[in-house]
Amino acid sequence: MRHLSLRATTLVLLSALLGFTVSTSHAASRATAVQAPAVKAEEGQAKGAMEIETSLVDLGHKSGFQFEGVQPSHEQTVYFPVPRDSVANGGVLRVHYRFSPLLHKHSNLRVYINDTPRNAIQFGSTPNQVLEIPLTKADLNTKDGLVKVQFKIAMLFTDDRCLDERINGGYVHILPETALTMSVSQGVASLRGVWQMLPKKVTVSLPQGAVTQDVFAAAWSLNNLLMREGKTVSFVRLPEIGDITVAPLAEVRSALEKAYPNQQTDIEVPGGKFNAAIIKVPGKRVIGFTEPFDVTPFYMVTPQWVNLGLDAKYHVAPVQGNKVGPDERYKLALSTLGLDTGTRYVSRQAEWNMVFSPERLPAGYMPERLEIDVTATPATTEHPAMFYVYLNNVLQKAVRLENDGQTHQISVSLPKEALTRHNAIRLVAQREDLQGDCHGDAIHYPMQVMPQSSLIIVRNKAADPKQFVDLGPYFAEGFDIYLPKSYLQQPENVLNMLTRLSIDQSLAVDYKRITFFDQATTLKPTKPFLVLDRATLETAYAPVRFDKGRVQVVDGKGATLLDVDQLPGLAVAQIVKSGSVFGLWVAPGQAGAKLAQNNFQFERDDLSFVDAGGVVLSVDSHDPSGAKVYYPGYRGWMQVLSEYRFWLLVLAWVLLTVVVIYLFRRTRQHKNAA
Repeated sequence: MRHLSLRATTLVLLSALLGFTVSTSHAASRATAVQAPAVKAEEGQAKGAMEIETSLVDLGHKSGFQFEGVQPSHEQTVYFPVPRDSVANGGVLRVHYRFSPLLHKHSNLRVYINDTPRNAIQFGSTPNQVLEIPLTKADLNTKDGLVKVQFKIAMLFTDDRCLDERINGGYVHILPETALTMSVSQGVASLRGVWQMLPKKVTVSLPQGAVTQDVFAAAWSLNNLLMREGKTVSFVRLPEIGDITVAPLAEVRSALEKAYPNQQTDIEVPGGKFNAAIIKVPGKRVIGFTEPFDVTPFYMVTPQWVNLGLDAKYHVAPVQGNKVGPDERYKLALSTLGLDTGTRYVSRQAEWNMVFSPERLPAGYMPERLEIDVTATPATTEHPAMFYVYLNNVLQKAVRLENDGQTHQISVSLPKEALTRHNAIRLVAQREDLQGDCHGDAIHYPMQVMPQSSLIIVRNKAADPKQFVDLGPYFAEGFDIYLPKSYLQQPENVLNMLTRLSIDQSLAVDYKRITFFDQATTLKPTKPFLVLDRATLETAYAPVRFDKGRVQVVDGKGATLLDVDQLPGLAVAQIVKSGSVFGLWVAPGQAGAKLAQNNFQFERDDLSFVDAGGVVLSVDSHDPSGAKVYYPGYRGWMQVLSEYRFWLLVLAWVLLTVVVIYLFRRTRQHKNAA
């Protein structure tokens, strides 16, 4: 990928993505906090129209929205995107939800569309229900391209306040399959519009035969963008035409002739200079990437610019312009990290929850502290308010809110030892009853965590990695990638796995630092590195040594936990040292086996065994009391000593006896001579 400045990248994007449209609307697309929608084609639709389905999962809310406790009212807002350069003809919002049977019969759910009340229902007797709300063309075609949906819930209980607090069994769960489905007609043929209307299951066409290193790097980079948006990617070979093609232009033209004989096709390349094109084939539009296979402009098509912020070559927002003090500390607004900063009404308790993952932070930085601005209506002296801050369910701070109605800042340090890869922040405002009378019905009052509340991050000094979680800062300035040349023959076998690894471990990949090696070559890295497959690697230290033959993992009592070589679907991920540098080495446990698409979500320890379902076993190889790696077929000198220790002791005793007798006789001879 080329080294482009932010300004140059923007110019490329504007000219390439919108340069050949007939629209005179704003050229730059605004980055939003939502993911691109999934697309589902339906039979019988109007020509040129597609059915778009965007679920809460597509927007990043993988668990939906959960409300519980004795608080009588709850509210949640979410924004569904409408693809740019298109016209939405109508749709339906399907709200899937479940609720507790302990709720009062008058408990209800209200749904607002673009701040307008649209429906209100009581929960009824069936715990799992679906609410369908039709949406008009005016509801969907908003100025900012977002449909605002608000869920407001009234959770009623009994007339006995004390009983309610002790039962505390009420909940409502807006399920993640809640989705907005709309019929969309593409108004302007732009690359941005085609990209946003890609289906959830994307097919990428690669050239026939062995691919070049540039094609491989472009396919990996493209796959990274797609999978970060929740797409499922599969690879095929030309002449089969998928949703995206990554191939030389001449080969694409030849494939079109074979795939669509005697049918009209067209390739639009803006200005003849940009390497991305719209390929028009019967029934759909396809994105084509051609020489020189630079995917950079599409980093800005994705709503969150995820890769642009992660890549070590681009130092752009949100870090720039938010520096705090003279050192390398920066401020990130919690509202941009996923915290809902809307007003909550507190009778007894209100909560704010968020989870920030490493991909939301710039590469090489770690959280240091929270600065939370809280505004609340003055409470009475009988009902003062407390504010609690939890990190990963551990209480970090508890303060009494000042009873003056002003905005107050609460600073909370985040200890490094309490941080994990995915960190959950929970903020709790609770009204305390000094007299202990739970029958008192206190009037609820508004409280808000202000949008300017922020997370302070600091550059994480790169030290020698001892655990997987240390690889992020160690790799922050870039790393070399070593892949076997066989992957150029069948890239479809490894691209999804590579992408899954880079996403799960938050690795900012530089696609120009890939080296393809022969199996007979001995690798001698001089910079931080990632090695895939069973390579010949000079290591100063490695938890698993493949050159010692069969590999087993045993517990402290010697019982076998894993017989690595007997499990063909098992991969070994380990931190290794080669010379003076460290790296991550991922290889199949069984020689010759293929690496499956795994879930590499590990952070502790320095050795993990992973199968298609995720981490099977994680081991700290430096802990002598834990699980150990054992080589049944390898006999080092320590094993030999252990096996023959009895006879060695006998031999040592005999030799010692001979030496004593010899010395005794020499002493007697010396005395006789004297």
